[in-house]
Amino acid sequence: LTVLAPKDAIELRNMLYTVVKEHKGPVAVRFPRDNAVNAETYPPFAHIKPTQWETLHQGEEALILAYGAMVDAAEKALPILASKGIQVGLINARSAKPLDGELLAHLVNNAKRPIITVEEGCLAGGFGAAVLEWAAAHRIQTLRSGGRKPAEQSPIYCLGVADQFVEHGARKILLDINGLSPEKIAEFVRSLV
Repeated sequence: LTVLAPKDAIELRNMLYTVVKEHKGPVAVRFPRDNAVNAETYPPFAHIKPTQWETLHQGEEALILAYGAMVDAAEKALPILASKGIQVGLINARSAKPLDGELLAHLVNNAKRPIITVEEGCLAGGFGAAVLEWAAAHRIQTLRSGGRKPAEQSPIYCLGVADQFVEHGARKILLDINGLSPEKIAEFVRSLV
């Protein structure tokens, strides 16, 4: 099973176009029940690699791996952080299963900056948990293959919805309550650097 989440309406169109045309096997595509970002433009369909993550911004002090609709909130957090002199990288992690292991290996092995996963879903068993599991398995594999202590890994922090009942309400309010608004994301990243 492939599990995808587009960052905006354009990527949703291109994901569906690509997987219907080329993908073998079941695919789940997750998107929010709110207004779509970039829904006002309709460029021609384009082939994308839906399981390959996309680097949107470079930054040396921290790195955000945003899943799906949280890319928009993370992008809005970047100027808030930049105004405080904090340069943060941003990855559009559009695939939760499979993870982009090649890119993730490069990112996790850069112990100079913390990695923050941001997802709109439940933390227990979600995207951030998958990244943590991947990092642990990668560390064990490195130990077994090299027979030596692996390089230091980046610390990984997960932002998402706690494993508890979330009251019904407007998405914007619920995101803020759960620490997923641009302001709350920026505040969390500032606490790390």
